Amino acid sequence: QLSNKFKNGAIVVHTSGCFEHTIIPPSDNIVRASLHPAVSCPTVPEAEIALANAHYALEGEQPALAPLANLVSSIGGSSFVLKDIDKPLYHAATVFCSNFIIALLSTAEQILKELKVKEPQRVTVKLAKTAIEQAEKIGVKDALTGPLIRRDLNTLNKHLNSLNCNDSELYKKLSLYLVKIARSRGVDDDTVNVMEQLFR
Repeated sequence: QLSNKFKNGAIVVHTSGCFEHTIIPPSDNIVRASLHPAVSCPTVPEAEIALANAHYALEGEQPALAPLANLVSSIGGSSFVLKDIDKPLYHAATVFCSNFIIALLSTAEQILKELKVKEPQRVTVKLAKTAIEQAEKIGVKDALTGPLIRRDLNTLNKHLNSLNCNDSELYKKLSLYLVKIARSRGVDDDTVNVMEQLFR
């Protein structure tokens, strides 16, 4: 029973990004909430630094939200509030911009290893950093560069022909999302249609 472990009015928090505050058993004398830092923390020392400047997702019972926002602010972070039903979708979004980046870096690194490039991680991580820096500086849509935004169909075809089956399928699926950005950046409908056919 949580009522025996906390003072009256205590805020009880978990830090899962996916689960709602309701996984904490209810009790009359506590207020339940969740607080999730949208930051990658592979080690404790790195977490101690990263958490201070992180963005935090808050969710839970109303009396807990303002104190938690103040707590986040006191360590230099910022916060936003989610509905309980939206936690899984929010957490899936964080996987897209964190874990999936690692998957893409690993894919690129393996390709460069096959080409006998020395220290391929230095190449891949540096390039990824510059792309993210540009996205932060000018926005995600405007940060897109490369053959797709240049309407370079010949290069796109050569890419697909050079990749193995699995990497080619990944390239196609991701490129379909980039085509949407290209359309919003003014790539003409005829070219967009050709690219969509190429990636399907």
